[in-house]
Amino acid sequence: MDEIYISESGTNFKPQTSLLDKSYEFKSKFINGGVFFMSTEGGLGGDTFIISASLYLTISLVGDMQGHEEKTREKVKEIFDGLEKLVYVAKSSQNKEDIIREVLELDSRLDAERDNLLALSFVKVISQNNICYFNHGENKLYMRRNGVVEDRSLEHGVKIGVFKLIPPENFEKKMITPSELELGKGDMIFMFTDGVSQYIEADDSNRTTLPFIKQSIKKSNDIYGCISDINAKAYKRLNRAGLSLADDYTLIGLQVI
Repeated sequence: MDEIYISESGTNFKPQTSLLDKSYEFKSKFINGGVFFMSTEGGLGGDTFIISASLYLTISLVGDMQGHEEKTREKVKEIFDGLEKLVYVAKSSQNKEDIIREVLELDSRLDAERDNLLALSFVKVISQNNICYFNHGENKLYMRRNGVVEDRSLEHGVKIGVFKLIPPENFEKKMITPSELELGKGDMIFMFTDGVSQYIEADDSNRTTLPFIKQSIKKSNDIYGCISDINAKAYKRLNRAGLSLADDYTLIGLQVI
């Protein structure tokens, strides 16, 4: 099996242009995967992702740079090499300390005082039964195990760029240590940015799309069908409300096979 490397800026990936488009599909020995990425024109534009898959190992990373200006995309480019290094180190090492070191290195390159922070989700599929993961910031990380949808988004916390501001006496390593979890055949993992989760329902400005995302994950046994269902529902709600995408929209799904 050939090595797979996909990123939003790579020449082998073409971003989707409509919520009704199909997701990009990929496969490793243990995983069926799909990625859906739409970038906005003149919007916040801070999303990036990397998917690296070999025969036995799949790593997915989703980042969302905070920003409210055209320079957000440039900020992403400035730290993209650090994201690539994180993926490389995670593939070549079984030691969580190496992953922690690279995350802290990224943290040192960001500037919280200039509102330069990064929401970052990371999943490493180690085997058919075992993964390690973390989620920092407003990105969402959902898993479906044995038919039950679990929200794993809040286990780690603050955005990358904040850790260096925490006084040493208050810093706890568990804040940044990847968690481990066992999965089984058919179980699913979903990683997505707030560009997916923030869109309101047309009939109630206080409700987000998260309930129907969970509903789609719960009812579908096919990763690609699930991604399509989430996107189709988002499309209908945006159209009904007369809204258009105001932020990048990134959704990655992984399913154990």
